Amino acid sequence: MPERTRILVAGAGVGGLAAAIALRARGFDVEILEADPAPRVTGSGLAIHAGALSILRALAVDAGDSLGHPLRDVELRDNRGRLIRSLALRGTRAVARNELIAALAAAATDIPVHYGAAVDRFGVVGGTVVVTCSDGREFGADLLVGADGFRSAIRAQIAGVNPVNEYGYVRWLAAVPRAGLARPGVVAQYWGRGQRFGIVDLGA
Repeated sequence: MPERTRILVAGAGVGGLAAAIALRARGFDVEILEADPAPRVTGSGLAIHAGALSILRALAVDAGDSLGHPLRDVELRDNRGRLIRSLALRGTRAVARNELIAALAAAATDIPVHYGAAVDRFGVVGGTVVVTCSDGREFGADLLVGADGFRSAIRAQIAGVNPVNEYGYVRWLAAVPRAGLARPGVVAQYWGRGQRFGIVDLGA
């Protein structure tokens, strides 16, 4: 019986977990390398549209009514709160990033995750991809998937380090108790001169 293809996925975020689940469903042996020492508990919220929800369901991830909160409208307003335009949403849900990570992790309980394994570099030795982590550990596989984020070591080794383009905006993200700030099912953006403020209802 031929050996199954071994695949390493760098990164246990949304992209890495989703990729690992999809590859495992196709019959590959998958392991995940995650730089953080434990599952992440940071992040704010995400809007998941209908197409992405369909993909999650196809991956057997629990993406039903228990995941997130339905969104029905996007409102664009000026800096005084006056409505500029309202757009209807269909099949979109707002979800806390941690909640989405938990749903993906629940569908990937049989996939080994090596925490504290920050990818430093990789090479090919005799047809095997050998990944070296910053702590000296090495992992081998037939294929390597880079899902290690904005400052991906894998992308940098393949394509070089690209400079970050700065456009003069500083962005702050936070999840706070609703306390009457957000209206149920509404994404609101307030546009001012050189400034923008957005608020999304993540549910109770």
